[in-house]
Amino acid sequence: MTITEVLKKGKIYRIKVNHETLEIEPEVVLKYRIKPLMTYDDNTYQALLDDQDFYHYRKKGLKKLSRMMTSYEMKTYLNTQACKDRIIKQIIKDFELKGYLNDAIYVKNYIEIKKFSEGPQVITFKLLQKGIQKELIDQGLQTLDEKDILIQLIPQKAKSQKKESIRQMTLKLKTYFVRKGFSLDLIDEVIQKHLDWSNVSERDIIIKEFSKIYQQYAKKLQGYELKKKIYEKLYQKGYQKNDIEVALKELDTLQNN
Repeated sequence: MTITEVLKKGKIYRIKVNHETLEIEPEVVLKYRIKPLMTYDDNTYQALLDDQDFYHYRKKGLKKLSRMMTSYEMKTYLNTQACKDRIIKQIIKDFELKGYLNDAIYVKNYIEIKKFSEGPQVITFKLLQKGIQKELIDQGLQTLDEKDILIQLIPQKAKSQKKESIRQMTLKLKTYFVRKGFSLDLIDEVIQKHLDWSNVSERDIIIKEFSKIYQQYAKKLQGYELKKKIYEKLYQKGYQKNDIEVALKELDTLQNN
């Protein structure tokens, strides 16, 4: 193969080989000392083309590394760019050797950033989707104090909750943090030992709930049927029997007036 023409266009070189025009990266031009009338045997020319693919897609990969990526994410990206598998392997290896890709560090940073918004189960699921080995994830999670995080998060969430029965608020807290990927056993433990419900007056709250239910059904039901409906609704919301009875006395007062 003989080079018939070499032109520099910006940062890229355009060469003509047997009436075919190719774009070549500067690194390849230097490595193979490309210049007009330079001749290469078939094996050397194929190696030149392979190196061109390597440097071309390597530059694409480097641009993508403006944010942290896993090795699997980089492989997936290069696949979408029509990069050959063997070139992808070379680029991944090069990036890993230079420290541009490091799944262990990625896991460490991800956990540090997400530990207050995602529990270990969600973190594990998302990192597995990013192609990280389970062993690396487990090692990273060993540094995570899940209980301590819950001790900080659960009281904060409890303060922001709508005032309902303690049973309802507890159930909602459990549901919320389980969905976030935290351990149900640890959630239970923190709720029992670290939540102070002393400022929650269920009797005050139940009176408000009673008023809403009463207004909803007073025109449809009367007497025993109305009492029964209010009792059922309040019980479903988790209120204690004694507190419900206090609310029903309020109903008797309303009806007697």
